[in-house]
Amino acid sequence: MKLINAEPLIKNMLAMKTQLRYDAIAIDGIIKALREAEEVDAISVVRCKDCRWYETSRTTHPECQLHCEIGEPDYFCASGESRTELERRINNETTNN
Repeated sequence: MKLINAEPLIKNMLAMKTQLRYDAIAIDGIIKALREAEEVDAISVVRCKDCRWYETSRTTHPECQLHCEIGEPDYFCASGESRTELERRINNETTNN
């Protein structure tokens, strides 16, 4: 399964319909199907590697400072918070030194 934002696709199809004079009935059918498609119950997550609580500088193993456990970079949890760009730079500088 692939989650997509259908709105840009619908916008492009409407432009194709008017500018390139594609088959309007076919395009209208596709747009209707996209608009009526079932929505997926999904949320955005913050991966450990992008979380403000994920530290790589203090130990040889990456560690979650919120849960006090070793974390894997691609894991995520319900408490994840995005790191700011400044926090990313500081963490990278500390890791590289």
